[in-house]
Amino acid sequence: FEATEARKPPQHWLQTFEMLQAPLEESDNVNKTDYDFVGKPRVGPKLPLCCPSHPSSTKEAGKPEQIKLGFCLVPCSFQLPCSHKCNLKCHYPSNQHVSTCKELVESPCSTHPCHLECNQIMDQVSKNGYRPKDIADARRHYRCTAQVEYTMPCNHSVTMDCATENDIANNKRPPPICSKKSDTPFVHPTCSHYLEVTCSQFQEYIDHPERVSVCKKMVDYTPPCGHSVKINCYQKRQYKELKISFVCRVKEKVTLPRCHHEKELLCTEIRLVRKWTGTPSSELGIVREGQSYGGSDSNCQKIVSFVRKDCTHEVKMKCSEAFEKAMYGAGPCMERVNQINPLCGHKCV
Repeated sequence: FEATEARKPPQHWLQTFEMLQAPLEESDNVNKTDYDFVGKPRVGPKLPLCCPSHPSSTKEAGKPEQIKLGFCLVPCSFQLPCSHKCNLKCHYPSNQHVSTCKELVESPCSTHPCHLECNQIMDQVSKNGYRPKDIADARRHYRCTAQVEYTMPCNHSVTMDCATENDIANNKRPPPICSKKSDTPFVHPTCSHYLEVTCSQFQEYIDHPERVSVCKKMVDYTPPCGHSVKINCYQKRQYKELKISFVCRVKEKVTLPRCHHEKELLCTEIRLVRKWTGTPSSELGIVREGQSYGGSDSNCQKIVSFVRKDCTHEVKMKCSEAFEKAMYGAGPCMERVNQINPLCGHKCV
């Protein structure tokens, strides 16, 4: 048949095959030379078929329903983008070739010889941003993913893929930064304390001493007041160099020199109290108006008796308030008292 006839639908050939199997009749348009075939089938018992793509692949159809494709077992020879052949069983007339090439290809890594599926190499190279022309081109750009142990300059090891190690060996990338604790402590240049650092920090401090952080090791510090405290090493240096002033937060109970009451004060307040130069009270809990005691030593809140100078009346008030009135005056006494009216002799308030 001509090529155009071969492309006709299968139903056409089914009908043709049935017609050819029917015997010739005299009513048909039969040449006289064909009268010998009247009443006999016009074809044999089977019709030979061949694959349109592979003519050497044939099959005989003895029934109309046997006239169909799918009998060809010749592998498809279509060339895939990787340069391998499709190799699926003949799928004419469909052009859906194999999507994932399973051909085994030798790994280009001589350190880790193995066979990989073609699609593994092609896919990895494509994901890395390179479009290979074929599998040979892809092999030249393939990066071996086998895991290896790499020993860093600090002697710590890290796991990485073979391709990354080759990049380091060929100076295409620097060694990885080690974040593990350094086996050798770093000696602080200012105070000589040992600092626990990572390997990367150790190398950075050796190369750039100006980048060394302040020492925060806890140390004992005894200020002039004698109260020892735990502080950071860099703070101790600042206090000794008088760059900042230390404020002691220790509290102690002391006896106030002016009123003799006990009070809990901060260390800094105690130093001020000890510098007080006034006149102490000779009577505990009594403050007399007009008597000179001197300036304040501390704000005492204890209750005392304030005795007025002229009338000797007593008024209960806070200690510090009483000493202030004794120094600056308390004003007129408002105490109500009984008196005898000189005009009539009656008592009045």
